[in-house]
Amino acid sequence: MREAARVLVEGGRLIVVEDFDALAEHGSTRNPLAQMRDWVSNCGLVCRRLRPVDAGPAHLLVAVAGVETVRAVA
Repeated sequence: MREAARVLVEGGRLIVVEDFDALAEHGSTRNPLAQMRDWVSNCGLVCRRLRPVDAGPAHLLVAVAGVETVRAVA
């Protein structure tokens, strides 16, 4: 994810799909949504959207992340 974040251009998006249940069972006491937000921010990106998705028997977590844009103050 860090390499993808490194080469992402301004305005680009990175879509991350992770198994919600695997995150929940990974031994962490943290909420899977908080874990995903941490992963994204630790890569220097901003989490634009984060949604749990039921895909048949799988419970997925889909994150859309992007480069934080710095706006010039006029």
